[in-house]
Amino acid sequence: MGYFVIDNLAIGLSGNFSTSTQEEKSFGKQISTSATIMSMAMYYFPMEGKIRPLQQIGAGYSSMAQKYTPLQQGNEDKRLYSGFTYDFGGGIEYFITENISFDFGVSYTNTNFKIKDNNITKLKLGNLDGSIGISVFL
Repeated sequence: MGYFVIDNLAIGLSGNFSTSTQEEKSFGKQISTSATIMSMAMYYFPMEGKIRPLQQIGAGYSSMAQKYTPLQQGNEDKRLYSGFTYDFGGGIEYFITENISFDFGVSYTNTNFKIKDNNITKLKLGNLDGSIGISVFL
């Protein structure tokens, strides 16, 4: 969700929630759940026609919970992470009408998580993502 503050520049908030399950037949099962909220800025390059390139940047907060259940007898391992995340990318929008576009993009997200145990543990994650979407401009 964004708001145009000047021509071709929108600022706003974005959120993401994801969950994944990994199961190894010889080890066990791990479930990861994460949530992110970021402020963002998107710049649309001024061009004539139906195609408009864009760039985006964002920064915010992420949290992740991991639960590992071993296949053999043993204790479950649960960890909660939180930390700073940033994102940048670009793409193109193809306008089918004046107010509706199909979006195609690529972005890189980096997150620096921390967990407090007896000592502080750090976890760094980087993701390269592709996206396809639809935007409606009001």
